[in-house]
Amino acid sequence: MQIEEVGIIGTGDMGMLYAKGFAKTGLRVNCCDLPQNREKLEQNLAGTKVNILDDGIAVSRRSDLIFYLVPVEDLGKTITQYGPSTRRNAIVSSGASVMTPAILAFEKDLPNDASIINWHFLAAPSVPLEDMDSALVNHRSDPQSYQRMRDAIDSMGLRSTIELPSYQVHDKITADTQAVTHVGFEALGAAWITRGIFPWEDPTYVGGIDNVKVLMCLRIYGGKPHVYSGLAIYNPYAGEQIQQYAESESELFGLMIQGRDGAREFRQRIDKANKAIFNDDNSPILLYQTQNN
Repeated sequence: MQIEEVGIIGTGDMGMLYAKGFAKTGLRVNCCDLPQNREKLEQNLAGTKVNILDDGIAVSRRSDLIFYLVPVEDLGKTITQYGPSTRRNAIVSSGASVMTPAILAFEKDLPNDASIINWHFLAAPSVPLEDMDSALVNHRSDPQSYQRMRDAIDSMGLRSTIELPSYQVHDKITADTQAVTHVGFEALGAAWITRGIFPWEDPTYVGGIDNVKVLMCLRIYGGKPHVYSGLAIYNPYAGEQIQQYAESESELFGLMIQGRDGAREFRQRIDKANKAIFNDDNSPILLYQTQNN
């Protein structure tokens, strides 16, 4: 039995991408959002075959595959409100980059017959689906339900789907590749603000890698705050990773100002990090897995 109807609870930027992407595959898509967003939703979905329903109860009762795509801070109360209405033997997922809050809420409020398979895109909604990678975690399902989920995902024509063994592994990786990365680029932005300059007006930043740093920094500062705060606040592994980042940064700076005395240890540490990320076949880093998928 294949998935016939996909439900989207929370149809903001990411929910819109899910809705339109699944609709193009020929599946019936049911979506909802806050009542005050209904008019905007109708405008954005005009001309598509996406069906706008009144609320998450209506979406949950009729959809075979249901996605909760609300801000992380609202996940718990939203799942508590709509989870009990989940259709029998449905598959339920969250599209958030941090999985722990969703999994805990799903286990608490979903019917026992519901499968829990978390899946989300690894880029912003502006990235075309054919260039998009995604991450998949099978938390609670039978082989038949999991295959139904894979078939639905594969029908969207994504570049790759990375299967991870658990939501804990997933969140440890995203704490490193997202939360810590954001801290680094936010520090760059704060430094430029403090100096009172735009980096593209400073002759110090003229190389290719400088262009990448500036563009990444602008991209993060241009994003919606709740996305980045959710990654840092609700990922249980983020605090540990950010603390390690701060300690490593301080130690590397200490080696830098030691001149020649610290140069050897500095190079050794950077080389060790390079090998761990890019040259270790057993590396758990998501970046490595994406490159080789």
